[in-house]
Amino acid sequence: MAQEEVCSRGFLAAYLHNSYANKDLGWVVGVADEVVLWLVGQVCRVRQGLKIGLGLKKRCQEPFAGPDKAIQVESNMDASLSPPVRQGIKLYRELTRQHSIVRRARSIARSGTAFLLSRRAHVPMDQDWILFPYYHHVFDDERRGFERHLKYMRRFGEFISLDDAVEAMQNPVGIEGRYFCVSFDDGFRNCATNATPILVDHGCPAAFFVPTDYVGKELDADWDVLQHFFAGARKYGALMDFLSWDDCRSMVAAGMTIGSHTCGHVRLTDLEPEELERQLRRSKAIIEEELGAPCVHFACPWGRPGRDFDPDRHAACLREIGYRSLLTTDRGPNFSGTSPYAIRREETRAAEGTWLLRYFWTREAA
Repeated sequence: MAQEEVCSRGFLAAYLHNSYANKDLGWVVGVADEVVLWLVGQVCRVRQGLKIGLGLKKRCQEPFAGPDKAIQVESNMDASLSPPVRQGIKLYRELTRQHSIVRRARSIARSGTAFLLSRRAHVPMDQDWILFPYYHHVFDDERRGFERHLKYMRRFGEFISLDDAVEAMQNPVGIEGRYFCVSFDDGFRNCATNATPILVDHGCPAAFFVPTDYVGKELDADWDVLQHFFAGARKYGALMDFLSWDDCRSMVAAGMTIGSHTCGHVRLTDLEPEELERQLRRSKAIIEEELGAPCVHFACPWGRPGRDFDPDRHAACLREIGYRSLLTTDRGPNFSGTSPYAIRREETRAAEGTWLLRYFWTREAA
């Protein structure tokens, strides 16, 4: 074996050992992601070539249809032009069916790698923190998973409301404990039908951030409005029903918080100053009018600092309008002294195992 190869392998072994000791293993997820993405790309190219070849062969073997067949096809086309009945999906597996093979493979790769890396990870119990797990949905087949998540959280800390979390981070004495503040973005109806009853059973006061233009809208009757949301939020790839204001009132009565997610689920950095202020003020006013309670919390759509919002300019605007917090999608724990206008959150799906929660909690807190 060449000396250079021995040296390179020795360096790699030392690097892996040091990375494991320091819990600096996020790069492994990235490498696995890229490898699987390349493999899937090759499979997709082969499948596409087979489809083209089989399609040409089939067309060459088909006899001439004639005018009667053409009339029948035209009639079928006319029937297909009737507007479809739009219905929101109820199951998480219906959502994943809409995902591309590339997206599914990447998800499997990242989840599998995180599973392996989480085996020896430990949630830090020697410091005070607040973690903000956030979800978008709890489908019918995610209810058990969501309940498992809440039970798992209770092993490491207590649940806290968003009002109390903001106050704790600003408390000069410190946070004094370990807490979980759960929230939901986008305002889907399964937040009321599936998530809220489970939250109540486990004594977890969660916050729900709603884009007010879509609350109370029906997929069929209000498609001209709702299509803008689903065009912008392409990650879903499927239709989902939204909360009604009656749903929101029932959730508030159950101890939940309703916050703003703008009027139309828009990216703040895309807005002119006048439209920005309108989105923030109007959504706040609508929520307060409908629910008869102050709306003082805001979650930024997409939520990436410097890309979806300006941490300085937009935080100052929110403070001036009367919001007490700005929740982002930056991962990581929040400590005493963390600005309430830069709250970090952990994106979570109820269908995922608790080991993925442990991986992210330990990776970010390390």
